[in-house]
Amino acid sequence: MKLPIAVRKKYQLSDMPSMSGRQYMAQGASLMLLKYGIDSFVSGYLFHREWLFWNYFVPGAFSGVTTVSTADLWFYAGMLMVALPFALIGSFLTLRRLNTIGLPPWMVILFYTPFVNMIFFIILSVVDSKPSTKVPEPKAIETKASGDEPPAITEIHMPLDGIESKKLPATTAMPLPFPGEKTALRIISRMPVDNPRAFLVAALLPVPISVLAALFSVSVLGVYGWSVFTAVPFVAAIAAPILYGWQRQRTLVECIFNAVTCLLLMASVLLIIPFEGVICLLMASPLAVGIGIVGGLVGYAIQANMPRSEGVPQLLGCFAIVIPLLMVGEFIAPPTYPTYENVSHIEIAAPPNIVWKYLIDFPRLKPPTELIFKTGIAYPIEAKIKGRGPGAIRECIFTTGKFVEPIQIWDEPKLLRFGVLEQAPPMHELSLYPKLHPPHLDRYLVARQGQFLLKPSGDHHTILHGTTWYQNCMGPGGYWRLWSDWIIHSIHMRVLNHVKDLAEMEYNETQRLAPDNEMELGKPSRR
Repeated sequence: MKLPIAVRKKYQLSDMPSMSGRQYMAQGASLMLLKYGIDSFVSGYLFHREWLFWNYFVPGAFSGVTTVSTADLWFYAGMLMVALPFALIGSFLTLRRLNTIGLPPWMVILFYTPFVNMIFFIILSVVDSKPSTKVPEPKAIETKASGDEPPAITEIHMPLDGIESKKLPATTAMPLPFPGEKTALRIISRMPVDNPRAFLVAALLPVPISVLAALFSVSVLGVYGWSVFTAVPFVAAIAAPILYGWQRQRTLVECIFNAVTCLLLMASVLLIIPFEGVICLLMASPLAVGIGIVGGLVGYAIQANMPRSEGVPQLLGCFAIVIPLLMVGEFIAPPTYPTYENVSHIEIAAPPNIVWKYLIDFPRLKPPTELIFKTGIAYPIEAKIKGRGPGAIRECIFTTGKFVEPIQIWDEPKLLRFGVLEQAPPMHELSLYPKLHPPHLDRYLVARQGQFLLKPSGDHHTILHGTTWYQNCMGPGGYWRLWSDWIIHSIHMRVLNHVKDLAEMEYNETQRLAPDNEMELGKPSRR
């Protein structure tokens, strides 16, 4: 038995019904509000937890299955089950919209990317590449291009029922009111055509507004969040290839290289003005380059599929409005920063009673040989203690200042736990300006508590565990935790190795002198 043709026909993306930007915006916003209502009900009444609208843009801390409680696992599983239907509907709507405007379907991945999905939503809501249906199909006048370069984008001549032919851009935009749209379009239309000049101008144009956005978030709002490290570079990386491909369609490699160059220029400006140091910019560079590549892919798809779209001024204008709003949102409703635990351990060939005394008060350490501490990262020099037992004050001297640590638990020679009343800056920034002190040196990497745990091992050995509990108040938290964990672990090992050397030296000396002491005890006393 043969199935009907309608059933046997393979469904393709091109068969999806078209969807305008306004429809996508309206349906997407409605689904988001509906989901927020359901999520708030499920979270509050079933799990007794608060659910904020901001959680959709900045995901909460989730460090792994082995580090969360059973209640947390049930909560995440329940919220995931609620989200699945909305994810399927949102994917379908996004694919419809991508198909309508001629963008590749792989871009639906951005729908699931935190924070970036807001920028993606704006792109799909604002830009429209379909020509008007009220006029005959346009015929493009092609021009020859030299070499292997893609052909230059040409204007279209479209007859309007006997009326004099009129020049129109190759694409049109969704008719949204945008102040200064004609002026912006006129400015963008003056983009140079030749490769070196066009490349440089396109890479430079997004830099000023990107730098101003970063200054606004950090200096005015005091926020080193997702908007600074993801939204700003993502938008700049999209805008640069679009501008680069305005006069002539560019290749994928050219667009990605242009996007990354734009971010490098932005970092150079932040370094020169002065605003930021070399170390922080180097730490942010892997994230920025990754975002730049994704932004370059999006920018390439837009300039390749929607050349000279009149929606570009609208899109850039929306970016200029939404980015500050996201920053203000992070300021008004900051995410909850989790407390991380960083544990390091070492085996010492000495008993716990000898190891203990070098934990509470150790002499000056040797100059570091590790590369990380030669870049300006703070490292410990010596430790002193005032008093004994709980309430005593331990001071750990670093190259940038001192940590004041009141003793909370004194269980000699097993456990030494302390809080943190005062802490030193995490680094001396490398900069053209010796006295540069960026805001992130003060309140963004915060030590909360520390401890040393001594466990006796066989043959008079000790396993020494050093632990620091801290908060990293920068976003994305998972990315910056990689750096902070590495730095704190390096500091741990510098101290633990120093304690190991001192304790083993004393224990070896004691063992060396032990036979002599026994011999002295065996000799008859002289009268």
